[in-house]
Amino acid sequence: MVDMRVIEGGRGAAMPAIRHRDTHVFAYILGGAVEWTIGDETHLLTEGDAVNVPAGTRYATSIVSGTARWLLCSANGNGAALWDEGGTPTGRFSHPMEPADTPVAFPSGVDAAID
Repeated sequence: MVDMRVIEGGRGAAMPAIRHRDTHVFAYILGGAVEWTIGDETHLLTEGDAVNVPAGTRYATSIVSGTARWLLCSANGNGAALWDEGGTPTGRFSHPMEPADTPVAFPSGVDAAID
């Protein structure tokens, strides 16, 4: 099964380093600029760039432009389900206000672990 969703956020929004045991991730940048750290290497991705993250590979993201948007595809696991808990579905683009020290937690059974 392939899961596809659009992820949006504002400058400074970041996801800590995680890895998926079984889930393979692919992202295509639709707009903005996002730093993707894959293993120990950091890459600046902008509109039209893509990244491939094999299962078992540690990765993190950080938005460095005013806003950014990307298509996230995942296969062979439910790793993208972390966005069901970590993201907020909206009818339009928005920036929820959360304290910077809000802990990140993934629901039980989701193929994602903070690395």
